[in-house]
Amino acid sequence: TVRPGLMPVLDDKRIAALKATDDLCNGRFGHLAVEELLSCEETADKVMCSKFADGTEVTVNKATQELWVNGEHIEKPAALFA
Repeated sequence: TVRPGLMPVLDDKRIAALKATDDLCNGRFGHLAVEELLSCEETADKVMCSKFADGTEVTVNKATQELWVNGEHIEKPAALFA
């Protein structure tokens, strides 16, 4: 993956994006992986809301790429900006 081709190039920018994704998904909210998912529904056009057994509610707006967890807006890590 050090040269352009079928796979994305694994450069410093891609590594930073992968780390930012891991920090957010596994580091900050990884506990949700073992929680029972009670519901997942589209509440508006391109807006999904998921509810977990521990009471956590996750809302994502796919159109604007915004994320809220329990009503708190989660800033998109700088490394994930295109």
